[in-house]
Amino acid sequence: MLEGERLLLVVADRAGNLTVYLDRLEGIDGAIARSRGKLLNREKIGHEFRLAYDESKKMLAVVSSDKVRVRLRHYPRY
Repeated sequence: MLEGERLLLVVADRAGNLTVYLDRLEGIDGAIARSRGKLLNREKIGHEFRLAYDESKKMLAVVSSDKVRVRLRHYPRY
């Protein structure tokens, strides 16, 4: 749960791919139903990773030790 009754939800499918949703609490069902999330492919992020969200900058960082890379995703809507 984030400030302003927002929710950051990360869901993994059977293949290990992640979908990241960021929406208001009352709108998260609709975001999931409409597939309004950001897909993170397991082959691209690797098997060992960490997620970090900076609420002040509205940025999600994905850090992987399998594949040395950092990916940032900006969520300007909220």
